[in-house]
Amino acid sequence: MDEPERVLTLAADSPEALAALLDTDDSTLLSAPNAPATSGRSRLGIVAPDARRLALARRAVAKGRAWQGRSDVWFTPSPLIGPGAGKLAFVFPGLEGDFTPRVEDVAAYFGLRETRSATPAQVGDVGRHGFDVVGVGRLLDAALRRMGVVPDAVAGHSVGEWTAMTAAGVYAPDEVSDFMEAFDPDSVTVPGLAFGAIRAPAERVLSALAADWPAAGIVLSHDNAPGQSMVCGPDRAVDAFVRSFRAQGVLSQLLPFQSGFHTPMLKPYLAPIEEATNRFRLHPPTVPLWSGTTAAPYPAEESGVRALFIRHLLEPVRFRQLVEAMYAAGHRAFVQVGTGQLGSLIDATLSGRDHLVVAANSPHRSGLAQLRRVATALWSAGGTTDPVTLAPQKPAPRRERPPTRLDMDGALVSLDAPTLVKLRAELRTPAAANAPAPAALSPLDALTDRFPAAAELHALMRDTADTAAQLIGAGSRRTATAVPRTANRGRASRFPTGVADHGPCLPRVHAVPHGPLLLPTAPQLARCG
Repeated sequence: MDEPERVLTLAADSPEALAALLDTDDSTLLSAPNAPATSGRSRLGIVAPDARRLALARRAVAKGRAWQGRSDVWFTPSPLIGPGAGKLAFVFPGLEGDFTPRVEDVAAYFGLRETRSATPAQVGDVGRHGFDVVGVGRLLDAALRRMGVVPDAVAGHSVGEWTAMTAAGVYAPDEVSDFMEAFDPDSVTVPGLAFGAIRAPAERVLSALAADWPAAGIVLSHDNAPGQSMVCGPDRAVDAFVRSFRAQGVLSQLLPFQSGFHTPMLKPYLAPIEEATNRFRLHPPTVPLWSGTTAAPYPAEESGVRALFIRHLLEPVRFRQLVEAMYAAGHRAFVQVGTGQLGSLIDATLSGRDHLVVAANSPHRSGLAQLRRVATALWSAGGTTDPVTLAPQKPAPRRERPPTRLDMDGALVSLDAPTLVKLRAELRTPAAANAPAPAALSPLDALTDRFPAAAELHALMRDTADTAAQLIGAGSRRTATAVPRTANRGRASRFPTGVADHGPCLPRVHAVPHGPLLLPTAPQLARCG
């Protein structure tokens, strides 16, 4: 693992007081303790400080205007986030042309499992590319939280919205993990429709479509930023549309992927999606989950969540409106939880307004080095994360799991997701300090981390043995007292149809040669997690 880079942090009550701290020779500043300052409204953070970066920092602080990350320097005159200030959002990217994540060292440092497809993802390979984007997003989300970086809200762009749903807890993490282990990247189906990116506002694109291309079968699929839109339709028509904008001096290009996501053209493919998504349990989000379709938080009721999930597949991505709405709701710092250029769309939308955007992964440096920059940026904006050590936070003390029992009426009952997580932890940990050393794992024990059904079966078998012991003991005492039943303590509902089916959730089909920048197996994710 690389040697951690030095981070210089300075804080004061005002930009003027911070400038006074910088008014000394470079050697004194560079020899200062490598530890974050603890107080001060005006903050400066520099990764790998040197004479050039110190000179840049002095100029930025003297002007009293925020400096957000250029040359690894961050300066905030007054807090952007924290008590009495703005809120922090995690934003998950979708599929982009440049996907070169660097997360191996992150997984090792935080003890996380890296979920990647067996074959490296390529642009246009819908299943593998989407699978890896979701896996990287989940890993970085877990790493950030272990650093103590917890969002006030989550959102996503296209497939990133499905990652955000998982990060918000709408889908149980264990069930998502089970699905991803069984996922077949080739089991995708998409219509072969082309996408074009237009460096123009959506209003101009819609006007051109209505005036000159009414019968071409082209629709607006993404309203990304004030100066970026995307269209989708038959490849020849989209290519001609792109060329027409180029002829007007507008930067435009045909993109190297195909699908009909976020357009009405996907509707013929929805039957298996709707069937799959209706089978699986949804959970209340742990933080507000924002929609790129409505540019508002997801509804509270389950039926509304499921309906919006389908709308997300058929309607344009309104990312510009989403960013505007989140800013109006008080979100000032945005962490791009993944690699790519999504942060540039946020910057373009919020141009001229106080905000911070920082990516949690970059192809240009190691995963931990980039997370150090995230921590430095957020600390400078008013956060509390230590940018020097990236120290993992201590886990919360484990609480005792409510007892579980076999229903003596003969029906198996299913644990809810939080109880299942606690059960798995208990199965891995002796109940007391003086407990005997555990025996070798049985085949069933070995499966409890991967499959909810195995963990529940383990508990039920154990409780069956307990109940049998009580019955035998009662009989030996010649008592007529029935074994008392527990009222399904710690349980939620019966197994939903399909919960124990950890195979691929949609029929195996073949993707077109160049798939979309969207993961068409999100319905599977909804069904299986």
